[in-house]
Amino acid sequence: GGLSTKSEMCLAFFGYYPRLNISYLSSCPSPYNIVTKLGVKEMSDDDRFVISPLTGKNQSYYEFLNTYPWDYQSVNTVQNAMRYGPQINICADRGGKGILTFVLSKYPKVKKIHEEKYKCRSNK
Repeated sequence: GGLSTKSEMCLAFFGYYPRLNISYLSSCPSPYNIVTKLGVKEMSDDDRFVISPLTGKNQSYYEFLNTYPWDYQSVNTVQNAMRYGPQINICADRGGKGILTFVLSKYPKVKKIHEEKYKCRSNK
């Protein structure tokens, strides 16, 4: 994230038919999955506070991430955990009430990537 357009987060829109009573869909990486990759062994029941290791005791999830001594390897580890780890999916109806909340989904296993061959014809 950031202020420039090159630093913006990903946002996707999709259409579907028939219309459902849905007004909001969102997903985010599992906080527990992210911090366990950084060595955390335990979090509060609601995943809001880091309980162990002792250096993170009484820190919120965001405080822990803001004070973590980041290096290239830890950034890479967290990026992969965010990209390929479980995602929390949140869905709300038009009244703002949750239909399905906090459903975990996993990154799909891709068996084969389609590669389209491009053939350019010359008019010679």
